[in-house]
Amino acid sequence: PEALVRVMAENSGRAMVANAEGGGFFESAAGRYSKAPNLEIFLLGHTGEPFVVDRMGRNGFRLERPLLNIAVAVQPKTLVDVGSNYAFRERGMQARILFSVPGSMVGHRKVNTVAVSKHLEDLYRE
Repeated sequence: PEALVRVMAENSGRAMVANAEGGGFFESAAGRYSKAPNLEIFLLGHTGEPFVVDRMGRNGFRLERPLLNIAVAVQPKTLVDVGSNYAFRERGMQARILFSVPGSMVGHRKVNTVAVSKHLEDLYRE
């Protein structure tokens, strides 16, 4: 989350998180590198409310109207983890995400194959 805030500050307060394996995204937000979730930029990046970084010993900055888009593809287990995360649920993180769960295509895909010739089959067996 801290790195994301820096990227947003360098990009007029805007960013997009796009990842084919979103588990890492949710783990970081939940506090992978700290003991507590760090959700402020995700929550305020959704609503566009000002976000202020003001820490002792570091230069502070302010994002006036942060805008954050998140597009991640995750495995079903990650959705279960997100759904069971108390902070995500109680602080409104889940409510800010549009979840789309398409039906499984396992066992339903049409595969057009060409039969292997007898000659190739024999070569393979040898």
